[in-house]
Amino acid sequence: MATEIAPVADLVDEIRPTVLVVDAEGFESEILPACPLERLRAVIVEFHEEPLGASGVAALRDLLSRAGFSEKPAYGEAGNGVATGVWLREDEASA
Repeated sequence: MATEIAPVADLVDEIRPTVLVVDAEGFESEILPACPLERLRAVIVEFHEEPLGASGVAALRDLLSRAGFSEKPAYGEAGNGVATGVWLREDEASA
């Protein structure tokens, strides 16, 4: 059985999720910039410093911030170059 691959923007348009969970083993930098983040209420993402590097992770965190999300640091965990973060729309984060 073959696995179908579709652009994340197409999936968000078709399925219309409110939450996106990304565990892409270092390919977060390919997925997040291509995603229509304005349609989401929350993003849960596992950042991999290898191969992204600290600057790559910082750039993705900045992307989420500029898209109107705030990180909930109490939910994040870091270890072995991997950090999981919960990002909520700023209006959702204060609720």
